[in-house]
Amino acid sequence: MQSRKRTRGPLPQQGLQKKQKYAGEVTANTQSIWKCLPRLSEHEMDIDNAIKHSRLFIRLSSEEQKHLRTIITAINDVIDAEKYAFHTHSIELRNFHITDCCVLLAFIMINLNKLRRGMGGTDYCSITKPFYLRCSVYVHRTCQVVQMPTANKKTTFRRQLVRLPAVCAFKQVEFQSADLKDLMQGILQQVSAWRFRPSPTHLHREFASALILQREQVANELAPMPVLTSLIDMGLVASQNSAALEQTQRALEDHAQRLLLHNEQITVAAAEEVKPQATDSKPSRYSGMPTKGANSRYQGVPARASQHGGFQDRKQNPGFLSMRDITEYCIATIKATMEIVATKSAYQITRVYVKCPKSCVDLLYQKLADLRTESSCNIVVLNIQTVHESTSWFDTLNMERHTPIVPPPSTLRVVSIGGIGENCKKALLLLQKFLEESVLAS
Repeated sequence: MQSRKRTRGPLPQQGLQKKQKYAGEVTANTQSIWKCLPRLSEHEMDIDNAIKHSRLFIRLSSEEQKHLRTIITAINDVIDAEKYAFHTHSIELRNFHITDCCVLLAFIMINLNKLRRGMGGTDYCSITKPFYLRCSVYVHRTCQVVQMPTANKKTTFRRQLVRLPAVCAFKQVEFQSADLKDLMQGILQQVSAWRFRPSPTHLHREFASALILQREQVANELAPMPVLTSLIDMGLVASQNSAALEQTQRALEDHAQRLLLHNEQITVAAAEEVKPQATDSKPSRYSGMPTKGANSRYQGVPARASQHGGFQDRKQNPGFLSMRDITEYCIATIKATMEIVATKSAYQITRVYVKCPKSCVDLLYQKLADLRTESSCNIVVLNIQTVHESTSWFDTLNMERHTPIVPPPSTLRVVSIGGIGENCKKALLLLQKFLEESVLAS
C-alpha cells in the first residue's frame, strides 16, 4: 500500500517577512498623543475639571506660528477653539482642563520639532523616536509655580523654573523629555499643582509688550552705538590702523622668537656649567653611592670596636648621619635647584626635583595643599614607581658646592615641583622654610 505524501504549500517569501518585521519596528518606535492620553486618567482624578484662572503663553516665531495655524485643526476634536488664541509672536491657552494643556503642549512640541528637523508628513499628533522635545511656557508672576518631585526615577521628563526669565513680569518654566508618555505625564503632574491667580483681562497685550521690550533690549545691545557710526568714519579708522596692527603683530612674533632662543641658550649653558666631571672608571649601578673612607659619612659604615673591647656609641660613629645632617642635605638640593631655575625665564614652564627627609613626609603631606595654594605650583611626592624620572635632574646638580654629605637613598624622598619659573622659585623657598622650621628649629 502506497503511503500518501502530504502536499506542502508555497514557501514563505522571506522578503515580505523582513519588510513586515521592519514595519512593525517602525510602528513600535512611533509614539502618538492619542495612545498616551488614556493613561493620564489613571493618575489624575480631577482630569475633566477646568483649572480656574488658568492662562499660559508660548513664544512663537512668525514661521512657527504660520505653520501651527495650518495644522492645529487636527486637535479641535479634543480642545475647543475658544481655549487657545494666537497673538503676536505667541499662542495663549486659557481656562483649560489639564487634558487640554497636555495635548496642546505635546502637539506644539512635536510639530515644532519636526519643523526644525525638516520632517514632513500628515500625522501631526505622532512622532518617531529618537527625538528630544522641549518647550518653555510663560505664566503671570502671580501664579504660584510648585515644582513637584518626579515619582518615576527612570523618566526622561525634566522641568525647570528659570531664575532669570526672558520676558519680564512673567515666570518661565521649561519642559523637556525624550519620551512622549513621560512628557505628558510630567506636564500633568506639574501643571495640576500650580495655583493660578486672577490676572488682567488683556494679559496677552502685556505679554506682547514685554516681548517687544525684550527684543528692543537685545537689538540695542547688539547694535553699535550711534555716536560711533555718525561721528567716526570706521572705514578710515580701519585703514589707518591696519598698518600699525600688522607692525605690532610682527614685533610681538619677533620678540617671542628671541625670547625662546634666549631661553634655549641659557638652559644649555647652565647644563654644561653644572654638569659633573666624567670619570675614567666604568659607571656602575651604585656609582652615586658614597665610598667608605676618612671623609665618608655614609650611614652604612659599621661601628668599630673601642679600646675597651665594647662598641662605640652610634652617634660617635663617623658614618652616622643625624636628622639634622639629612635635612641640611635636602636644603642643599633646594639651593642647587634654585641656581638652575634662576637661569631660566620667569615665565618658562619647568619641572624641578628636590629631596626631603623620609621622616618628614607625613608632615609634608599635611602642608602640601597650603604649599600648592601659596606657590600656584603642582607639588607631588614621588613614589617608587615614578622616582626614576628625577635621576637625570639630580645628575645635573652641583651638590659639591653646597654640602659634602650624601645620605643613603632609603632616608630620602623625592619631591616634584612643576610650574612657571617665578612660581617654582616661590615653591622652593616655601619648601626650604618648611624644612628649616620643622626640623632644624626643633
